Amino acid sequence: MMNPASTTGTALAAPPARFDIYAQVHKGLRACMAASLVETGRMDSSDDPSVKCMLDNLDQLLDWCAGHLQKENQFVHPAIEARNPAACSRMAEEHAHHEASIAQLRESIDRLSRAGGAAREAAATRLYRQLAVFVADNLAHMETEESVNNAILWAGYADVELAELAELHAAIVAATSPSQLAVDVRWITPHLRPSELAALMRGLQASMPPDVFASVAAMVGAHLPPQRQRRLAAELGLPVPAPQAEPLAIVQRFIDAAFVRFDARAAAQCVTPDFVAHPWAAFGLPPGPAALEVVVPWFGNAFDEASAELADPLIDGDRVALRYTYAARHVGDLFGIAATGRRFRIEGICIVRLAGGRVAEYWREEDMLGLQRQLGVPTLLPAEATTA
Repeated sequence: MMNPASTTGTALAAPPARFDIYAQVHKGLRACMAASLVETGRMDSSDDPSVKCMLDNLDQLLDWCAGHLQKENQFVHPAIEARNPAACSRMAEEHAHHEASIAQLRESIDRLSRAGGAAREAAATRLYRQLAVFVADNLAHMETEESVNNAILWAGYADVELAELAELHAAIVAATSPSQLAVDVRWITPHLRPSELAALMRGLQASMPPDVFASVAAMVGAHLPPQRQRRLAAELGLPVPAPQAEPLAIVQRFIDAAFVRFDARAAAQCVTPDFVAHPWAAFGLPPGPAALEVVVPWFGNAFDEASAELADPLIDGDRVALRYTYAARHVGDLFGIAATGRRFRIEGICIVRLAGGRVAEYWREEDMLGLQRQLGVPTLLPAEATTA
């Protein structure tokens, strides 16, 4: 791993106006790595759905890191060596080291996914410490790229050639899959300074058809606080969104659509493109509104005459926590349990994270034993789980 402190005098501070090909993606990677490390450290290894969700998130991070390395090898390093031959030999070694670390982390993720009991707790601790070293190595590596590599690029590409670097960046974006672009948007745009985000969006606006850019702007806006969303729209000459509903009203609208009216389309309009419902993670459902198209009809088939009463809301920034009472009548298949025709009333607690006036993440804990007793059934496990 190259240590920034050991680099030579070639890593001079560059004028701030020069095109920085690393800055934006590195901000997103740093944010995602930091959040992943914190969440892995406090993961409840006894909770299967939580473990699966966390490991899925780590897989997504590692996919991003691997793709980022590949794009730098394919696009950035050749541009550096075109002006300074052999300048990337040391960086190529570091990239090979990162690729080996990614493979080792994937092996640790696989071991944790198959472990149980005390072995799972030990595997979770090993994964956390291994991830911490990986993050530390990458933080140092990104600093080297932003200092040494940028200095080489800026020295090799005169001001009149800077358009070539912008074209290089555009080629990297064009080579990014839609699914990865959604990850980029989620982690990069909320962590840019307002001036950086405005510059990025103006560049996209100049290079995209208006209808395509409008879709991108909506995707970005979903991850920004309302005030930043309105400011960005004004700077880009787009319609400024009206002030959004209060956080509790957003949550209430989502719960009503998904669990009272069983309207999947309306529920989908209440969530972000990368929405995650953590209680459903064990079912292997994809992130985003598509999960609602699967789950909401389940509930709509199983229940009718539904109602939800919300109480004791606690709002802290982008988080809303509350108690609720849910009542309905069991009229259809529920995880292989035939309709009982019985009414039930249970209490629960939910926590919601909001982004851009929509539901981004959703957690829930309910009185499932109370539901089981009121329905008069011996278990609420899916039918296939009882015969496994």
